[in-house]
Amino acid sequence: MNINDQIKAIIFDLDGTLIDTLPSLANAVNALLLASGHHAVETSVMRPALNNGLLHMVRFAIEIQSTPVPHTTALMIENRFLGYYAQHWLQQACTFPYVQQTLQHIHDQDYLVALCTNRDRHTAQQLLQRHDIAHLFDALVCIDDIAHPKPHPEPLLKAMHMLSISKKQALFVGDSALDAQCAKACDVSFAAYLNGYATDKADLHPSVFTFDAYDQFQHHLSRIAIKEPING
Repeated sequence: MNINDQIKAIIFDLDGTLIDTLPSLANAVNALLLASGHHAVETSVMRPALNNGLLHMVRFAIEIQSTPVPHTTALMIENRFLGYYAQHWLQQACTFPYVQQTLQHIHDQDYLVALCTNRDRHTAQQLLQRHDIAHLFDALVCIDDIAHPKPHPEPLLKAMHMLSISKKQALFVGDSALDAQCAKACDVSFAAYLNGYATDKADLHPSVFTFDAYDQFQHHLSRIAIKEPING
């Protein structure tokens, strides 16, 4: 029996929420920049740009080069990035601790589980399969499935439509201001993962609860039903 009388589905962001992908993505960008005669960019500098999608992060790293990158070189880096990343770096990304166990547990409790990400579908599916969690998701909404990425409400609304649930039956779990803004735009409850890629924790409000490790997630989820005050 589902322990929560209201929430029927839990929808997760991917990068920085379920999987720590930033180091491997930054390594892929920097390898292409260095190979084309440009400078590597600090991983922390690229962090905010990742929330808008992989190619947005690549373009950001190109734009902040001290020496302007020729247009043809920039296009070459962009066009090569996804294939190069998937071939050489994607396998280096790890899930955050207890993610697999948490997803399995909520799946076994008959919650619907979905993904709502600004990442492309191909590499998102590769990551889910790599960590043996793809079978735990009932729906996937990726950046190439919609016209407007997060923080626009379209991706989250599409995920809820695919699950045939109302906004009151959904909980969206994310790690960034874009995720919080998307949940607010949809009037959906938001849970904030604090060890992701947010640059300012204040950007993660409002949330029904915050957590900094997935071994806390089920406890917080159960307390929504009895309306206890929750602090991360």
